[in-house]
Amino acid sequence: MDTILPLVSVLMTAYNRDKYIAEAIESVLASSYLNFELIILDDCSTDKTYEVASSYLKKDYRIKLFKNDQNLGQFSNRNKAIELSQGIYLKFVDSDDKILPNGLELMVNAMQAFPGAGIGVPSKGFSSVILPYEMTPHESVLQHYKGNNHLCYGPTGVIFKKEILLKAGLFEVPYGILTDTLLNIKIASISPTVLFEKNLFFWRRHDEQVTEEQKDNVRMIRERFIILKAVMFYKFLPLNQNEIDLILSNFIKINTMHFIRYAFRGRFKDAFQIKKDTGLSARKLVSAIFKN
Repeated sequence: MDTILPLVSVLMTAYNRDKYIAEAIESVLASSYLNFELIILDDCSTDKTYEVASSYLKKDYRIKLFKNDQNLGQFSNRNKAIELSQGIYLKFVDSDDKILPNGLELMVNAMQAFPGAGIGVPSKGFSSVILPYEMTPHESVLQHYKGNNHLCYGPTGVIFKKEILLKAGLFEVPYGILTDTLLNIKIASISPTVLFEKNLFFWRRHDEQVTEEQKDNVRMIRERFIILKAVMFYKFLPLNQNEIDLILSNFIKINTMHFIRYAFRGRFKDAFQIKKDTGLSARKLVSAIFKN
């Protein structure tokens, strides 16, 4: 094992994933990068998830298995996994996903190339840059809100530097399903972002996963607006007031179009729910239009 490379904590939180967790574990163990620990944290599964994970303990000394005394829920469980970690870098691989054999190595190499970076993400929307590529906090957050959305990846898609993640704070459970996006933006606000190759992990789609909730479009419009407000009031946000005003104006336009589209389709209950959730008003719409 190359002990010169930094220790990476691969974090696998699990709840009722006995159908998939073996593939997830095996994908990590097949990594070309060797200097990692694999922390598996079971959140009181009622199926055989814990038993399946236990069967791997004798196969690889890098695996550490824990089970909660009570069910914590997705993001509280992720926070506990972070507390159990020892690595310089943190790489979540969800128990129903897989990472490619070279995925961990390429992500770690990208982070090592830019030691000051706090987060690494796939190069979505940045086809012209030479990878790995480092973005300043201002560039990263601004480009995210200009439509690249590279900070929207869930934990399986990104890698963190633990020291900087802890400075930004853990996952904030009250913010709901998009709290991972909020944490990504907070980390990108206080440290550079590194872009690496796309398609280094396999994100499985199935009916039991939490992200199925994102199919509720009205709910997601509300969730995105809540996260936007939290970001815009973040004390370390690397944007000036003009940039913040433009982002807020664009969101007013977007949410107004959502309102019009639902109303036009006769879904008046949903339309007025969007209006209520996002604080839409005629005055705000007019103001947003004339600011551009």
